[in-house]
Amino acid sequence: MGLVPEQLLVGFDPSTAQARVAMARSRIPMRVVWVIFAALISGVLYYLRKEMFTPLFAGLLFGLSIGISLLMLLQSIFAWIGAKKYLAKLPQGIAAAVDRQGVWVRGTGMAWADVTALRVTRGNFGRAPTFQVTRIDGQVASLQLDDVDVMAGTIDAAVRAYSAGAHYVDTTSLGH
Repeated sequence: MGLVPEQLLVGFDPSTAQARVAMARSRIPMRVVWVIFAALISGVLYYLRKEMFTPLFAGLLFGLSIGISLLMLLQSIFAWIGAKKYLAKLPQGIAAAVDRQGVWVRGTGMAWADVTALRVTRGNFGRAPTFQVTRIDGQVASLQLDDVDVMAGTIDAAVRAYSAGAHYVDTTSLGH
């Protein structure tokens, strides 16, 4: 019979955050192209049909077409900057651990007797699901699952095994 590991170590994994940075960065050149395209089309329309345009209509045409394109460009730039900041703040090393004594999440260790709930909550507005551990005193330690190298099911299996079936990870909010 093989050896049973003494604990589950959950490491931080920057690959999802790196992919977000790359995706946000890749959108910027296309947004620049759209700004130029909107300016060219608006300019050509104005030049060809000058007599049709009042100053107000010409201003609206340029303002809306170029303005919307510029807003989309700015949104892409801010998304890229935000993704880079998030990646820079992502720690390295061990994010969580589960063993026979209890669970440890982001520096907060809890014995099994102190744990009241373990759950995964659905992420909102593009955020990843979050693994949360609640103590008897109400303190919550949490961890975004996009930031780690295991899935919720792996953590659940380890919790069930190492707590001798006394605890489990509630994943009902994920809809599975």
